[in-house]
Amino acid sequence: MPTIDNRDSIVLQVGSYQSRKLTAGFTLVEMLVVITIMAMLTSAAGMIYTSVIPTFRLRSAAIDMASHLQKIRDEAVADHQVITVKIIEKGTALSINDDMPFQSLPKGVIATYRSNFSPDAGQKNSSFRIFPDGSSTGGEFTLSTGKRSVHVVINWLTGAITTNE
Repeated sequence: MPTIDNRDSIVLQVGSYQSRKLTAGFTLVEMLVVITIMAMLTSAAGMIYTSVIPTFRLRSAAIDMASHLQKIRDEAVADHQVITVKIIEKGTALSINDDMPFQSLPKGVIATYRSNFSPDAGQKNSSFRIFPDGSSTGGEFTLSTGKRSVHVVINWLTGAITTNE
C-alpha cells in the first residue's frame, strides 16, 4: 500500500522492500537530450531561412516591377503619349523617357530585357515603348540573382504584364 512521507514523494512498500522511484523532476540526461534536439531544429531552420530569403526578394522585385510597369501603361493611355522604359545603371534600375530612375532594384538583382523587335535585345541597357492605345513593343524582363531568375513578360498586343519563374 502506498504511503506518503514527509518529503512529498510516494513510497511503495512491497513486502519489506521500499522504493522511491516516483519522484518529481527531470534527470540531467533528459535535459541534455531535449536541448540537443532543440539546437538541431534551430540550426536547420536557420539554413532554410537563409536559402529562402533571396527567392522572396527576387519575387518581390518582380512584382514591384510589374506594378510599376502597369502604372506607366495606365499613364500612357490616360495622357495619350508614348512612354519609353529603359534599363539603366548596368541593369540595376529603370527610367522613363530617359529621366532619372523611377525604380531601383534590390541589391544583387540585375535586370535584362529581351525583345524580338529591338536590335539591342538581351542587353542591360535595353528599352521598350508603351503606346497610347495600351499596346507596347512587348518583351520580357529577366530579373536574376545568381542561379535564380524571375521573368516579367509584357504582351506586345495588349500590353498585359505578367510575372513567372
